[in-house]
Amino acid sequence: RLIDRFFMGKVVPFAGAGISINAEYKDKRLADTNIMAKTVAKKLFDLYDKKEQWAKWCRCSLKCKNHKETMCLLKKQSLDKLCEIYTWATGEKGFRSLIEKVLSIPDFSKLSPQAAHRYISLLAREELIDEIITTNYDCCFEKAYQQTFIDRPTDAALVITDLDGYRQFSGRFYTKSGNRCLKIYKINGCAGKLKQNKNYP
Repeated sequence: RLIDRFFMGKVVPFAGAGISINAEYKDKRLADTNIMAKTVAKKLFDLYDKKEQWAKWCRCSLKCKNHKETMCLLKKQSLDKLCEIYTWATGEKGFRSLIEKVLSIPDFSKLSPQAAHRYISLLAREELIDEIITTNYDCCFEKAYQQTFIDRPTDAALVITDLDGYRQFSGRFYTKSGNRCLKIYKINGCAGKLKQNKNYP
């Protein structure tokens, strides 16, 4: 049944963090959630001596008695919990700092496509799919699809992150240059758009 629907063009790939976990930029696996969690934990640990309120919170909420125990307890927290704690500990500008400096989300746009991105892009070139939904910020899908064309058209992949983008691109099947376009729905946002516009939410 699934194969029949696939050949009828009724399957939409939904890609999560696992597809980009090994993607690298400058020999760093930026999208590896385990590495991201360790990075945030380390930054929080560095704040321990600098912020009295944060250190007091650690002793009360994490029930830690010393530096070693603090780091140990931080390492056990999930990425989303660590990000929440970091934002609280760093105040009003903490979220932007977390996104741009700690996790280097704008650099996700420079990650290299992996084999899975390329295979899915080739399926799009075969016109078996024309939409992808992803929770990832990186630009691996659009790069992989663009690279399937000899002339590397910049409008081959249409990235949709909000309602305006949906209204503008969701019904489009061909680019202005006549190429079949691939619509990529990034439900958590796009690192490429963040890099282009510092005010991007």
